[in-house]
Amino acid sequence: MPIIEDASSKTVSAMIIVEFIYVFIELVADAVPGIMMRISPQILDGATQGLTGHAGWLPGPLRDQQLAGDLLWFLAETVDVPLIILMFVRFARSDRNEAISYDNLTDDQLEALNSEHLSGPRLPQGPP
Repeated sequence: MPIIEDASSKTVSAMIIVEFIYVFIELVADAVPGIMMRISPQILDGATQGLTGHAGWLPGPLRDQQLAGDLLWFLAETVDVPLIILMFVRFARSDRNEAISYDNLTDDQLEALNSEHLSGPRLPQGPP
């Protein structure tokens, strides 16, 4: 699902990279609460106060918290992994289209493009 349809290839490539970084940060950020619940050696919300009538076959409060952390982590990653795969596919398509556009250039056009690139950025010339 491209965000920018009619932009130049440089802008599209840059946006895909920014989106990929954002999705990767979200992947890590979604996992943090589940991991913290999973590895915590104590009950985080103090749910053991007033715990009466706890069935023996149910997991204890700490194990219950760890299972909830596992479930939270799993669900967050289940949503994020397809997004990362989608970003890889978009980046590959963009790269392929960019390569095709360079392959379609003539030798003279490619030489002009290379010399323009190697000449460096052009500074605006204004009146002194």
